[in-house]
Amino acid sequence: MSRKGWFVLIGVPALFICVYWLAYYPSLLKLPLCAVKLFLGIDCPGCGMTRSLALLTHGRFRESIYMHPFGVFFAMWLFYIFTREILTILTGRQMPQLLSRKASNIVIMTITFALIGQWVIKLCIKFIYHL
Repeated sequence: MSRKGWFVLIGVPALFICVYWLAYYPSLLKLPLCAVKLFLGIDCPGCGMTRSLALLTHGRFRESIYMHPFGVFFAMWLFYIFTREILTILTGRQMPQLLSRKASNIVIMTITFALIGQWVIKLCIKFIYHL
């Protein structure tokens, strides 16, 4: 098995276990882990993702989406790559790609623009409410 495969099989469950336990320590979730927020004082496009995943692991979907709208999609993507790796091990062969290279690039660009768009909207809302 490749390094990527081991990383997926160990890393994805470890990530979900860590964020699950983080919800029990709210003071840890308030620590500034983001370098952009720490040095510039503004949220980055990914700010809130850890809290979103922590809330999601406890079934608090509405709050998870409020923290970061892409947390649910990120969790679904992690579940997909984990399941794909498990199926590769069980069948003994590499699973075919879900999307073609061109379709994959379109999805990545769409997600990138949506992520930046939600970030700009979030910053504008914070700016307006701080006036």
